Amino acid sequence: MVLAPFRRTRDLREIIKRLEGKVAKLEEEKKVLSETLNKERRRLEEETKKQRLEYERIVEELEEKIDRYENNLEKCKRLIEWYEKSLKEYESRIASLEDGLRRRENELERRLRKERVLKQELISSKRSARKLKERLERERVEEKELSTSLENIIRKIFMKLVEKEFDNPIREFIDEIIEGSELYEISLKSKRGAIYHPDLDGSIAASLIAQYLLERYHDFPKIFGSFYRNLKENIQRFCKENDLEDLFLLDLLPIEYEKIIPLTQGLKRLTIITDKERNSYNTERIEVIGASDNNKSTSELTYDYLKKKGFKGNNAERLVELAIMSHGKQPDEEAKTIQYSLELIPQLSEPLIFELAEHGKINDERVWRLMDCCFSVASQAVRLISRSYETLYEGESGVLIHSPISFFYGLNLSDIRREKGKNAIGIKFDGDEIIVIGRCKNKEDAETLEKYLQKITPRINIVHQDYIIANCPRDSERELILNLKEYCMREK
Repeated sequence: MVLAPFRRTRDLREIIKRLEGKVAKLEEEKKVLSETLNKERRRLEEETKKQRLEYERIVEELEEKIDRYENNLEKCKRLIEWYEKSLKEYESRIASLEDGLRRRENELERRLRKERVLKQELISSKRSARKLKERLERERVEEKELSTSLENIIRKIFMKLVEKEFDNPIREFIDEIIEGSELYEISLKSKRGAIYHPDLDGSIAASLIAQYLLERYHDFPKIFGSFYRNLKENIQRFCKENDLEDLFLLDLLPIEYEKIIPLTQGLKRLTIITDKERNSYNTERIEVIGASDNNKSTSELTYDYLKKKGFKGNNAERLVELAIMSHGKQPDEEAKTIQYSLELIPQLSEPLIFELAEHGKINDERVWRLMDCCFSVASQAVRLISRSYETLYEGESGVLIHSPISFFYGLNLSDIRREKGKNAIGIKFDGDEIIVIGRCKNKEDAETLEKYLQKITPRINIVHQDYIIANCPRDSERELILNLKEYCMREK
């Protein structure tokens, strides 16, 4: 009985010990669980933090989207309001247009009824206009035929008057004078040639070249008087037939180099002297002497050119003075006689050149007799045509005339220019065209006239620095005459 408490105490201690062991074990488990719990808590906290950041980011994006949607919503509301307003305006305009359209339809119906009536009148008018046009065409043809027949009659009368003074035809007489010259024999062997415009200026320029060649080389060039229209063909034939090495082109229109140069490839040298040239085209083989910066005649340019080469000449200064007279200076009797004779019979330039080159003047009495007769006939022509024209306008700067005859027109205009001291412009109706010829006092006035004509037509030919020819359409008659009147009425 005494051992019973001791056992209970021992049992209690064992129980306590076991309990303590369990407590220790539980504390270890608690510690492990605490550590696990802490780890899990930290993990959860990190995940929570990430989720919170992600959530905040999503929230911010949603807030931005909401803001944009709200802005767009406001814009849409404003647009809806604007569209609604515009719709009301368009509806109002449509209603107005429909009303206008109804009025327009009514008006068009009324006009349609009128046009049906006008159509019938137009058909009738077209028939009348066709008849009027046919009559106008017949009148223009008759006018052209009349003008041409008048010119032909005048030419025939003049030639008969001239030929009446001589037993032989003019051409045979000129050939007789040329073939009787010793210079003609010299020129047959020459390798040098000159193509010139057979007026006073061109002929004197050719005589100066001939004098120079005689003086320096004892050689007289083969000469040929050419008009502008056949220049290309004349150069080609002249070079081919005469086997030339050196060629002078004198007082001719501005050269179309791309067409002319290939024709002269066989020449050693080509010299172009002209007061009508505005450009230059110089190479080792080609020399161009032009008058782009002055108003010198071709003869003056030729004389200046030859003096640099030591040319002395025989009465050369007087010959140049004669040529200058054909450029607007008051001519003396000798200049008038030669100029009018060449206008009437250009072939006279050949004996003229032979005489001037050999003697510095005309010695052959037969040539003078022929020229005196030509001058008399040409003077009659000028007087006759002067009576045939009418003065349309005369102002401070110019005189505008109209004539149905163009024969000797240039001389008439030159006479008017000298007599009045003003620019002289002539017009002539030629079928569907109006021909305008201007003889101006100087280069500046000619350039001004060119500007006035350019308002009407691009077909303007600058024959000389103060000489213009233009072809204008017939239907521009009213505007053309008004422009020419304004030109004549300009203040000096």
